[in-house]
Amino acid sequence: MKKLKVITIDFWNTLISSEGSENRQIIREEALIEVLNYQKIEFDKNHFPAIFSKVLEHFKSIWFSEHRTLETKEITTYLLQQFDSHTNTDSVQYLTDVYSNGVIVDPPSLLPNVKYALEILSKNFKLGIVSDTYFSPGVKLRGVLEHHDILQFFSSFSFSNETGVAKPNRKAFENIFNELKLPIRESIHIGDIEKTDILGANSLNIDSILYTGNKTPFTMSLNDDTIIPTYTCETWVEIVDLITSNYIT
Repeated sequence: MKKLKVITIDFWNTLISSEGSENRQIIREEALIEVLNYQKIEFDKNHFPAIFSKVLEHFKSIWFSEHRTLETKEITTYLLQQFDSHTNTDSVQYLTDVYSNGVIVDPPSLLPNVKYALEILSKNFKLGIVSDTYFSPGVKLRGVLEHHDILQFFSSFSFSNETGVAKPNRKAFENIFNELKLPIRESIHIGDIEKTDILGANSLNIDSILYTGNKTPFTMSLNDDTIIPTYTCETWVEIVDLITSNYIT
């Protein structure tokens, strides 16, 4: 059996489901309409899906080329620029607040058996979150964890908007170990995306678990079968059984 001290875990679609984001998207679109109307900018709401897709593609290009994620304010500024909007401080700040607070106004759901798993694993191992952020920064995602009563299980956090580094960059993981003062080699990472979670773990030569229990069109678009995890699990019950059977403290 291998020694294990730290388990790092991804946030979106590993602990927390991104399903239900349609409601948050409606909130974002309504806020955008408010700003455009206030600035007397003509727009066609039918063009919104294409524009938001363009924003996402811009986000992804930075994410993968620079291994960082855009701040919420950078995203909302870019969004307004698509309408030739006056990206004044008030408009940008209003959208930034609405977009970042979406997960608090309409909290996403906890995935099945996550709390059960964290309760068991946290008894023997230190748990940390290594997560890339999009509209909602780390401070808001902590609020989601608190909402689901699981924040207390985590000892360290590496949110990309706070550290300035995104997966698969090894520094995104190293932030956890530097804070906990524990060796990287005695760790395992759990996540749902090969190009970020698994590639990042592989670059550190640590074990990884690809979680496949909550596939979404977005995560599936990032699939890369050439990046091989140590293990693949579909449920958190499987993950608990695997870790407790193969690792010791």
